[in-house]
Amino acid sequence: MNRTIEKLNLAIACGGTGGHFFPGLTIAKKIKKRGGNAILFIGGNHIQQQIKIAKNESIDATSVPTCKIPKNKILLPLFSFKFLYYIIIHRQLIDRQNINATLSMGSFASAPLGFAAISKTIPLFLHEGNSILGDSNMLLSKWARFVLLSFPVKNQHNIRVPHKVVGMPIRDRIISASEKSLDKKKKSDLKKELCLNPNLPVLMIFGGSQGAKFINDLAQNSIQQMTQDVLNFQIIHLTGHDDNNEIKNIYNEKNLNFFVKKEYEYIENLVMISDLIICRAGASTIFELAALGKYAIYIPLPTAKNNHQYENAKIMYEQNAGYILEQRNCTPDLLIKEITRWISNKNKFAKMGINAENLARPNATNDIVDVIMENRI
Repeated sequence: MNRTIEKLNLAIACGGTGGHFFPGLTIAKKIKKRGGNAILFIGGNHIQQQIKIAKNESIDATSVPTCKIPKNKILLPLFSFKFLYYIIIHRQLIDRQNINATLSMGSFASAPLGFAAISKTIPLFLHEGNSILGDSNMLLSKWARFVLLSFPVKNQHNIRVPHKVVGMPIRDRIISASEKSLDKKKKSDLKKELCLNPNLPVLMIFGGSQGAKFINDLAQNSIQQMTQDVLNFQIIHLTGHDDNNEIKNIYNEKNLNFFVKKEYEYIENLVMISDLIICRAGASTIFELAALGKYAIYIPLPTAKNNHQYENAKIMYEQNAGYILEQRNCTPDLLIKEITRWISNKNKFAKMGINAENLARPNATNDIVDVIMENRI
């Protein structure tokens, strides 16, 4: 198989959120490592930032125009004109870059490349990160060569071409962290670096770019209401914001050890020293936590398309590998109840982390490349 991969020149549409970009970048790096070539077609939000990340990883990337379907039907004619024009631009890029296969990672940002590939009869592959096939992938799947799935999708009956559950490509750093894992001394040393107590359990909280405010407020209100006998833990909290004085003051008032930052580059190290996670339920987050063997309380983003974050979290809940708190009825009382349950039985929660690890698919990236190589001719 590797004898022919040097002929592969794959365009990967992966713009928009990090949940689409980083898996696409991971696949591109694997293809390059195995002797082929891949170029990222990046549209949507954060284009320049994502191109910079790709180039730092020695992966070619180019910005491409994209547009969302407007909610106002009056704007549909203009959208149709722009979309057709963007397909033409993608066709030109395919010719200029000598592309001989394409991969869509989902989202509106991937649609123009998909239709450009279809119009030029170039093999099109799709990857769906969530447990519900998204609108763009649903439409493109009629002409795709193969559909690659992270989860068994709820609307699988709508896929009319070959498809396979392979998992979510996750960053090399996460795989390395899961394979090495940190011994007791390294965990202790890292906790000390963060001004945490090596002997106390750690609750980690992060909301991600789309949902930090709700989770930040929930955590803040919950900690304020907790009695001191429950607060037998410490906190790592990535807020997504620069101004964290208020939340730091609350943690100080409760005499908690804490590490609070806007973001942290090596998040896998923070996860590895944490004992319970509170977060959203994007597919990349779920698979990264699973690879690191961590049980989480998932608070799905309610505005996610087709409520796919809830469906993602539901898979983990059904396998006793995570818990769901829906935002619409998620009160401090409910969160306090779950945190208290964890503090009362930390060993049980650690064992449920093994359930999560059993659902991880660390070979997903290689499996995706294999499917593309086996089916592109």
